[in-house]
Amino acid sequence: MRRFLRGPGFWLILLIVIIFVVAISDLGNDVEELSYPEMLEKIKAGQVSHIESNEAKVVGLYKGSNKSVDSFPDKYDFVSYIPSTAMFERDIRIIIAEKENAQNGGESVIAPDEITADMFTKYFKWKPQPVPSPSIIWSILPIYIYGGSSCSILDSHHAAVPGWRWQSNELWQEPCQTTPG
Repeated sequence: MRRFLRGPGFWLILLIVIIFVVAISDLGNDVEELSYPEMLEKIKAGQVSHIESNEAKVVGLYKGSNKSVDSFPDKYDFVSYIPSTAMFERDIRIIIAEKENAQNGGESVIAPDEITADMFTKYFKWKPQPVPSPSIIWSILPIYIYGGSSCSILDSHHAAVPGWRWQSNELWQEPCQTTPG
């Protein structure tokens, strides 16, 4: 038993237990998954304080959330998937225009097109994130894979044909060797 406590096996098991405890403690993050219309209703009802979005996903905090604003967007109350950033922005502008017009006695004073980003902050903080562009390696990789597989297929096809070989990117045929007789 004393050997086990001194050896690397003990430290490995201890490390696994620590990782497991940290992983379980992080599972306490109760995230509500909302449909797109549900999320818009929560925004319209004024229940949302912070939003961050990218091209396909929105995460957010409710007003009075027990999650810290400092830990947002790493920790959030809800997640929703949006059709596109342009459509989401259009829907948000419509909601804010309705709220602004309701404050003016219900008259349609401001159109959704006239809503500015400054008006968003009156109701919630929204931080749209640009879609990250792929690195140059991911852009070149398909070409490399396709080119490599094409050469491999062509090479294996011509290797099966007697007398054909590749030489300096040109296909050439060896003369047939015939034996007398």
